[in-house]
Amino acid sequence: MIENRHYLEDSTSKEVEAIIARVTVLDDNKFNVRELPQVTPFSINLIFDTLDQVTEGVDDIYLLVDLSEGGRPDAASRRVLNTRFNQLSKKINHCSFVTGKNVLVNTALRFILFGTGLKSYSVDSEYEVGLNKLNNAN
Repeated sequence: MIENRHYLEDSTSKEVEAIIARVTVLDDNKFNVRELPQVTPFSINLIFDTLDQVTEGVDDIYLLVDLSEGGRPDAASRRVLNTRFNQLSKKINHCSFVTGKNVLVNTALRFILFGTGLKSYSVDSEYEVGLNKLNNAN
């Protein structure tokens, strides 16, 4: 179970498995990521490394990122998010970000999305709305 704390390089193998399990395959080219309550460069890289693995060979990705449990990432984490999204953005046809009604996450998301190179994205308050937008974009 993921706790509301920072996960760093000294995380246990069970903690790493729990972080990796937050990346799921919805369909052949649809993927879901549930963000951690508190992100770190380590946890972000772990999630994106997992995304790279599950999307290998898929050139048209539709991604649903559930940020509703998350808080505002620090500057170091935002830089890593920018870099990793920019690397993956060439494969992403649409990305739906579910933020709930979290004003802090919505604000941080604007800064992160600015330099990502995403072609198409939406910011949604509910998971089902984001999933519908993902399905309609496909």
